[in-house]
Amino acid sequence: MKLRRKRVLVSLVIMGIFILSLGAGCAIAKKVKISAMRWLSWPEERLDYDKWIKDYEANHPNVEIKIEWLTTGYSEKLMSRFAAGNAPDFTFVYHVYLPEWAEQGMLAPIDKYISGPNGIDVKDTYKNMWLKYKG
Repeated sequence: MKLRRKRVLVSLVIMGIFILSLGAGCAIAKKVKISAMRWLSWPEERLDYDKWIKDYEANHPNVEIKIEWLTTGYSEKLMSRFAAGNAPDFTFVYHVYLPEWAEQGMLAPIDKYISGPNGIDVKDTYKNMWLKYKG
C-alpha cells in the first residue's frame, strides 16, 4: 500500500512540475489543459488519482487534467496516438518500452524538471524508476 502511494505521489509531482513549467512566465493565466494516458492496474488506483487530481485542480484553477485510463492495449493505443499526431501531454512508460520509444522520438528528457532546488530528490523514489536510457 505504501509503495503504491509513493509511486502515485511521485507521478503526480512529476506531472505537477511539468504543468508548472508550461505556465512559467505567463502574465495572464489561462486554462491549461493536460492530457494523460495511464494503464489501470486496479480500480482503487484510479480513485487515488482522481482524488489527487481534484485536489490539485482545486489549488490550481487554471489547470485541467484529463487521464485516459486503459486496461488493455496500452502501448498499441499510445503508439497509434503518436503516429496520428495527437499523443497525450503526459504518459507513463514501462521500462521495457523505453529504448524503442526513445529511439522513435516519442519521449522527451525530463532532467530539467527533476533537477535543481525545486526538483525531486530521487532518493525519495524507487531506485528503478530512474533507469536511464543510453542512446
